Amino acid sequence: MRFLRLIGAGALVAGAALIGVGIFQGEVEVVLFLIFPVLVSTGGAGALGIGLLALGIMALVFAPFLQGRVAEQGGGGGGTKGVEGGTEFGGVVLVGPVPIIFGSSPRGALMAAAVAIIILALVLLVVLS
Repeated sequence: MRFLRLIGAGALVAGAALIGVGIFQGEVEVVLFLIFPVLVSTGGAGALGIGLLALGIMALVFAPFLQGRVAEQGGGGGGTKGVEGGTEFGGVVLVGPVPIIFGSSPRGALMAAAVAIIILALVLLVVLS
C-alpha cells in the first residue's frame, strides 16, 4: 500500500500549494472558531486545495490499516511482513496551544513532534499575516 501513502502525501502537498495560491489571490481566509483555525474559501483553487488536504489526510490515516490487511492475505510483494514487522506511527492532537504527542516508538513520536512544529509555524504565519 505504498501507492496509497504516495497518493496521500502528493494530495497533501498539492492541497497546501493550492491553498497557498488561494491565499495569495485573496480567495482563502484563515479564521479562528473558538481556538481552532478554520480555512474559508470563496474560490475554486482554495476549495480544491481543502478537498485535496482532506483526501490526503484520509489516505494517510487508512494506509497502515490496509497495509496490514494485504500482509495478512499473503499479498504485498515479496514477503508476508505484517504490521508488527517494523511499522511505526506517531500522531499529534492539538488541544488549543497544547500538543499531545504519541507514537509507537520514540522515533515515531519525534517525527510527529517535528510535523507538529511545522504545522504550528505555518498556522502562525498565516494567522499573523
